Amino acid sequence: MRAALPALLLSLFVACSGDQDAATTAPTPEPTPPAEPTPAAEDASVTLAGWAFETRAGKDVDEGTPNTMLVVKSKDGASFEVGPLYGECSPTPIPRTAFALHCWWAGAGSNVEVRSAGGKAEIWKQDLDESMTAPMAFEKIWAQP
Repeated sequence: MRAALPALLLSLFVACSGDQDAATTAPTPEPTPPAEPTPAAEDASVTLAGWAFETRAGKDVDEGTPNTMLVVKSKDGASFEVGPLYGECSPTPIPRTAFALHCWWAGAGSNVEVRSAGGKAEIWKQDLDESMTAPMAFEKIWAQP
């Protein structure tokens, strides 16, 4: 009886599984076309030519850790303060950006980029931490009004 039990279970499984040939001859769905490519990002170094960018070092009043304020000055004279950004920041060349910073202190920090969208300035930040295995995504932290 025990030897017949596996054969009985196998025959029940095959009977319940339906027509094997119909399952293998079903048409394969057409692959979906790829999404439209995203438009090329504006070259902010060209779009925002004439803008000025400065950094102002400071300290967190509660913790005493260094932070940096980014001051953005448009070519029409408007001035905007963005931050504070955690850590000590230094300019870093990044293609197609008007200005970029790398900020770091005690194992954490961020990459900051001034980009252009529709001719207006935007500031994007990517948080960094030495314990992360992959970089985080950039997030927009400021946009020109």
